[in-house]
Amino acid sequence: MYCMKCGKQMEDDAKFCPECGAPADMSAQQNPVQTQAIQQIEEERSPKVEIFSQSAKPKDSGDALLKYLKGKNMTKIIIALVAAVVIIVGIISVIVVVSKPKPEKGPGPQKVDTVSTLIKVVKSSSFSTYEVVYNGVCTVYNEDKPDKVDYYVSYTSTIKAGFDFNEIEITKDDNNHEIVVSLPPIELYEPDVKIEELDYIIVNKKVETETISADAYKICKEDVEEKAKQQDAIYKYAEENGERLVRGLVEPFVESLDEDYTIRIEWRETK
Repeated sequence: MYCMKCGKQMEDDAKFCPECGAPADMSAQQNPVQTQAIQQIEEERSPKVEIFSQSAKPKDSGDALLKYLKGKNMTKIIIALVAAVVIIVGIISVIVVVSKPKPEKGPGPQKVDTVSTLIKVVKSSSFSTYEVVYNGVCTVYNEDKPDKVDYYVSYTSTIKAGFDFNEIEITKDDNNHEIVVSLPPIELYEPDVKIEELDYIIVNKKVETETISADAYKICKEDVEEKAKQQDAIYKYAEENGERLVRGLVEPFVESLDEDYTIRIEWRETK
């Protein structure tokens, strides 16, 4: 039953309303008209929900849906649907473009200018392809009395031999499938005489002056240059080392070519 004063629902055996404290003898069960009014109030408080019957036929369901939509703003619904479709199509397009695999860049046919590329690889400043330490002794004679010895001097020098890498010439022989590397002749570089390691045996005390070190250095340098030219082994080892060095620079590039090429190294004669 319901309270006739506030309309609050009460237990059937309640004597007073738990909400406002009114006596239960004012119950809606003793006044049908008031009870009906209270029920109407309750119905207005409860939200109305439109329910489509699951057992309705497809045609009935469609009619019901159309009837429901007619009560709504159709223009807003259509605009919202069109916008949703446009957004979905845009997202799908982006996904397709992003997910499309890019063509792999394979090596393909080698159309690189092999000669110019190889020249850039090997050309640089001069390299010494062979280096040896030489110990020598010079005998220095008196200028006025050539048969008299002024002093003896021992020295330590580093002899270097090699060639200028800027003088390397590279050609491509397609008929024989060869990369031809032409190297300039071996040359001796200026020897390095350690002036601080010069050691003297003085015979003529008159030559023991402040200029003796400079004079002895010049004599020792000329001596080692002359003796190095007479050492065929220096040229031989310099050529062998030079070939190994150049081959090591060229081979990785030649091996990357699609076609099989071999390397031929030749030495040019002295001009």
